[in-house]
Amino acid sequence: MEVVNHFLEDFRRHGQDMGACLQGFELQDLTNTALRESVAGNHTGCLVIDVAGWTNAAEHLKRDDVVLSIDGQKLQNDKTIPFKDSDYINFEFLMSYHFVGDMIRMEVLRRNPPLEGEEGAALPPLETFHRKNLTWEMQKRHPILPSRPQNQGYLMVGGLLFLPLSWEILDPDRSTRALRSFCECVRRVYADEEVVVLSEIFPHTLNDGYLPPRLTRVLSFNEEPVRNLTHLTKMIEECQEDWMRFKVDSNLQQTIVLDARENAVWNATREICQVYSVPYYKPLPPMRKEGEEVEEEQQEVPPWLRKRGGGGGLRPKEGGGRWWRGTKKMSEQ
Repeated sequence: MEVVNHFLEDFRRHGQDMGACLQGFELQDLTNTALRESVAGNHTGCLVIDVAGWTNAAEHLKRDDVVLSIDGQKLQNDKTIPFKDSDYINFEFLMSYHFVGDMIRMEVLRRNPPLEGEEGAALPPLETFHRKNLTWEMQKRHPILPSRPQNQGYLMVGGLLFLPLSWEILDPDRSTRALRSFCECVRRVYADEEVVVLSEIFPHTLNDGYLPPRLTRVLSFNEEPVRNLTHLTKMIEECQEDWMRFKVDSNLQQTIVLDARENAVWNATREICQVYSVPYYKPLPPMRKEGEEVEEEQQEVPPWLRKRGGGGGLRPKEGGGRWWRGTKKMSEQ
């Protein structure tokens, strides 16, 4: 009944189902006596062990705070709150009971910072802890693994096909057990974070010797952690090094290196796009509405047509037309 009422009230307020609210923090229980006395004294509550920096909670809640109550409900040491008459339920029930835009009230116990003496020596504070009343607005939850992405983009460079991971393509036959276990517990660190995977390898002399993956998670590019597919695309396009190094999470191969000297990787990408009829090496730009005009300067030029480090290729203006409409005109040119 609670779930049905929440669903109907959500439609009444927002005109749609906004889903569960974002929590934004993680708690650890304080059932151990020594742990509780060291961080909370004789108080009852739970310890904040992590706060997502991009959430509203990060503006008020701090790591190592001890949460005493939520919305006036006293939080027990085992992360439960009173429910109905004599029962207890996990505190996440209160988080799911809120609507997007609601204000959440929380009472926390925060340790006082040490005072500085005249000569810089740390003096013990008069009171070790003090109480604080915090309030912030609840946000909509954005799962890091959507059930189905709104725009199924991709990136194909040097025969390596990269995809943003979703539950739709995470099937038991293709995905490894390690990847599924990771996706079940992964939490978003950044607001725009998504899991990027290497899905296929189109054979070419440039990538000869690398084994076809089974949805291998991409960890970094040239030692820089990958935040999302757009971030990976930008790093690849702006790469000025001789080698493109991809670190992936695989037992068979953990490092994939492509030759980027003299536009080798982009020339190979152009050939693979023609052979395998891939019309574009990365997600297409948003579709134009009928009658909307696009300025010529805003039309993107593929990397293999740019002037980079002695690489060959056609000039962007040759032949006219939008270059991603197919490979036939490109081959004729």
